[in-house]
Amino acid sequence: MILLFLIVVLVAAAIIVPKFMPKEKQVRNHGDSNGEIVSLAWTGWIVRITCLGIALICFLLTSCLVIDSDKVGHLKRIYFGREMPQGRIIAAPDEKGPQAKILPPGFHLIPFIAVTHDIEELDIVSIPQGKYGFLVAKDGNSMPKGQFIAPAWKSANDMIDAMKFMGYDVEDGQPKGVKGPQLTVLPPGDYRVNRYLFEIFGDNSTAVPAGHVAVVKSNVGEDYEGDPILPTGIDASKLSVPIVPKGNRGVWATVYNPGEYYINKKAYEVTIVDTRVQTWKYLGGYTRKWIDLTIGDDGKIKQEPHEEVVPVPKDAADTAIVLRVEG
Repeated sequence: MILLFLIVVLVAAAIIVPKFMPKEKQVRNHGDSNGEIVSLAWTGWIVRITCLGIALICFLLTSCLVIDSDKVGHLKRIYFGREMPQGRIIAAPDEKGPQAKILPPGFHLIPFIAVTHDIEELDIVSIPQGKYGFLVAKDGNSMPKGQFIAPAWKSANDMIDAMKFMGYDVEDGQPKGVKGPQLTVLPPGDYRVNRYLFEIFGDNSTAVPAGHVAVVKSNVGEDYEGDPILPTGIDASKLSVPIVPKGNRGVWATVYNPGEYYINKKAYEVTIVDTRVQTWKYLGGYTRKWIDLTIGDDGKIKQEPHEEVVPVPKDAADTAIVLRVEG
């Protein structure tokens, strides 16, 4: 603000001061009573050029920004703007408060930006391999009734564009995004995210190994109203959770084949199922008992019990009890 005041004073001085300076001067030589008239117009130009030069330097100091290559410039307007509506966190371009617009790395010339705004450089968001970014928006439309997570975006890049999210790039100025947890996630990479609008949390990706598939139970989406989707020979009444097409609420009929996927674990439950041919051996882990019956010389039957402990082999799947009755 001091530099802005100084610019105004210097420009005013460049205009006004030369008007009060003498335009010429009479110089008398020795023995000459009249003397010579010397023009002093150049002194006014020196004053003008000096004042305007210093004003230009002050202007550049208040208007030039250089954002580092690994940073994002975040702006907060503090002067010369209208007040934000109550309940809003991210301001429109002509409002005071945290701005939706961010500045990418590089040189920027924006008149008096350092006077009207506070400027903060924050790190670019980096999502490493094997992770995904889960976002929570601090501003936007209210969450639709009955939902706990915002609807998906067609593009993650559109979602993290705060001007689009808040609707400040269209005429009506109404938010296009929903406040709260976001269904769309960020895959590995570097992103310029407005940290005033979004909180970012990391989580592990879902890896489906060879010989397995991932079965997804969705907690979001529309309820499926079509014909029941049933495995062969299964009664619909026996299923605790319905099988539905991908995108609906319930267990998806479509599974994920081996690979790496960035599945939002706040909205989807993933179960890894082994599809390889398996041979199960249930051996050991019980006591085998039997009774020998013999007839004595007196004609009476005698019983002689026997038992043998059968251990569980190291390569067995589990214990098993085999019951056999003979005779």
